Amino acid sequence: MLLPEDDPKALFLHLHATLKELDLKSIFLEHTAIGLDECDMQMQLGKRFIQALTRWASASPDKADTVDSKTEQDVRNIIVKHTSWIIIFVGICVLEGNSPMPLPEIECGIDLLLKKFRGMDKEFDERLQVIADSGEVELLRKAVACFRAENGE
Repeated sequence: MLLPEDDPKALFLHLHATLKELDLKSIFLEHTAIGLDECDMQMQLGKRFIQALTRWASASPDKADTVDSKTEQDVRNIIVKHTSWIIIFVGICVLEGNSPMPLPEIECGIDLLLKKFRGMDKEFDERLQVIADSGEVELLRKAVACFRAENGE
């Protein structure tokens, strides 16, 4: 999808559309209970979410202050609803080696999620903290640190 790379509003609306797709198509991510094709589809959903989040964050100086509050609230609600899905997506990418994108990109996306949306409200901050404190995100950070050490970054 071609989007103006410097238009935070358009990129936030794209993030919103990507989250709506995730909301409609996501299933509980326990790859032992789903087929490989279904697992791959879920991994691609996660990849699109991380990419949309990263694109918006790179164009947005602070938060989603360029969009209407209803859209921002909808994005918040979808992220809250799918907190477990996001954590499990990260875990599968790290533990199974089934990552649809490089782990440093996933770490960057998770960091942006935690940074850009913090402070909206107490419940949302608590959900973001659940993501930040998860063992999966800790493993992601360790895996990325090892990757960077091995590659001299």
